[in-house]
Amino acid sequence: MEHQISDLQEQVDAALGAEEMVEQLAVKKMELEDKVKLLEEEIAELEALEEVHEQLVESNHELELDLREELDLAHSAKREVCNILCRIFD
Repeated sequence: MEHQISDLQEQVDAALGAEEMVEQLAVKKMELEDKVKLLEEEIAELEALEEVHEQLVESNHELELDLREELDLAHSAKREVCNILCRIFD
């Protein structure tokens, strides 16, 4: 009888240990799910930032082209004015 009681007690202890482990794993699973959710949100934010960055790069490239064109026009106008002044004062 004592042997049976001892065996049953061991089974109860093992079941309690297993239950405790299940609870720990459930908590860990919830923590990991929360972490995954946060990481997914961060990924979405980073993707949005990447899109903004790409738009800024494209906008800056277009601005650079416009400024180069304006600079070329200004240089042409300067040469033209210099040519006119040279003709007037020669």
